[in-house]
Amino acid sequence: MSSTELVTDLGALTAKERARIMLKDSTREAAVIAKSVDRPLRSESPEAPPPPPRSDTKSSSKKRADKGKGKQIRGFGNGGDSDSDRDEKKPKKTDGGGAVKKSSTVVDIGGAGPSDRTYGGLSAEELQAMQLRRAIRVMDQRWEAFESHNQECKLRSRMRGPVLIAMTDLPCASLAPSEDLQLDLLKFEKYMEEYKKEALFGHIRDQGMQHDETDKLRVDSGDDHLEDVLLSVEDSFLERCSYFDGASTKRGYSKVARMSLVMKNMQDTLWEEVKETDEEEQGVGQLVARFLAYRCPRDRTFNLLAEQYFRILSRDLMEGVVAQRNGFDVPTLTLVEELKDSRRVEDELTPEYIDWAISVLDHTELTKRCKNWSRDKELEDFLATFKNCRQKFVEDPDDTTSETAISLVLLKGNKLVNTQPVSSEDLSRMGWYRQNFRSGFWRYQVDSVNLPVAWQKRLGMDGKLTDGEFRFDVILKVRMDGEVIGILTGDGDVGWSSDWDMVAESLRNVNVSRRHWALS
Repeated sequence: MSSTELVTDLGALTAKERARIMLKDSTREAAVIAKSVDRPLRSESPEAPPPPPRSDTKSSSKKRADKGKGKQIRGFGNGGDSDSDRDEKKPKKTDGGGAVKKSSTVVDIGGAGPSDRTYGGLSAEELQAMQLRRAIRVMDQRWEAFESHNQECKLRSRMRGPVLIAMTDLPCASLAPSEDLQLDLLKFEKYMEEYKKEALFGHIRDQGMQHDETDKLRVDSGDDHLEDVLLSVEDSFLERCSYFDGASTKRGYSKVARMSLVMKNMQDTLWEEVKETDEEEQGVGQLVARFLAYRCPRDRTFNLLAEQYFRILSRDLMEGVVAQRNGFDVPTLTLVEELKDSRRVEDELTPEYIDWAISVLDHTELTKRCKNWSRDKELEDFLATFKNCRQKFVEDPDDTTSETAISLVLLKGNKLVNTQPVSSEDLSRMGWYRQNFRSGFWRYQVDSVNLPVAWQKRLGMDGKLTDGEFRFDVILKVRMDGEVIGILTGDGDVGWSSDWDMVAESLRNVNVSRRHWALS
């Protein structure tokens, strides 16, 4: 019986009580739906197509289990080429759940191959290992070529952002992305981040690098980690406000005291910057937004829950400015008020604070974060051990056998360890678009572009366009190989022209020191 069935009159409950009951029910349902960890935000991406149909038949499960060896190219530590006996004893995933659709075969090593007589009596296992090593060499060479190409593209694109800003001939402030557009793009980032996590977690399970208890992560109760998630939201909030979190706030203070001091510093600094301005009341919101965007920029990895705390703070800061301008008492910041009685001890939250947090945070995202808590901690431990691991999306323009020819590769150092194809549906949910007139994919990306005064002069920019600023948040069009190919404006895209290559190259020779351009 669910907790909601125990209440005869749900309408009699407060909003906080209903929210908490909903969270517990959703978490409990999520825990029993599947043994694997679902990737979140599938339904939250803007205009995302419906997910592809899933097939959970016994035969497909058996195929996935049987093809595990072909999926992994090279393991970590002591290697995994000769552990077939031990692999048979490991629990194999038999359900079709999980957010990432793994490849059934990563390296095409053919069928059984020629007869043993052709290869001097090699066993089937030895033949497979030989073919696999040969395939690894080919894939390593392909990766080296792709990495070299990437470095060339990034080097070529380093100066393109400033040139594109100048070529729009628009006020730089007008190029700043709107709040809604930034959130849409950050949701793409979030989906991509979760996709990578699921792929890496699947690799860890398949390689047997997890503890024996890892299978329990797929049925972990989100209720067990609610406090952990809320404490991590506070950590993310503090990290974003690091500009105001100096030595004076860190000296022996608790987290609650630090957060309160940080927000007080923020409020005082904001008032000093805006008190002399003559903006109308409706313009105060833009003042506060610019202040926060400059002092507390978002991280590329989108944290929706910390973002919601930040929006509460932003609203309160705006109301405080209006109150001060009109001679009223400045109301206490909501977060400061709620944090005041939030602890029993340092890391033990009170029920009242938990109820409030549940009432203001996104219910779906909170449930997913609770459910994925153990998985994320497992990944943190793995990456702390293997610091040189990284994941990259790789496109192979020579591959004409698949629709996308995009793979997510896992590297240890600069050596391929695992690779899997990425479906067109997942690429779309990550914000990747196919180029119209050439192979490959591109996406919009929020970037902070530095435009020193010396560059502004070289590019012939009117000072009115920059308004005395030299760093601008814009949305660039970036290919998967890192090459910048355009910029988004209010009137549409401005694409890169090869005629501007010489202009971009000339910026490398400009001395950007303030002393140099001030004396010139």
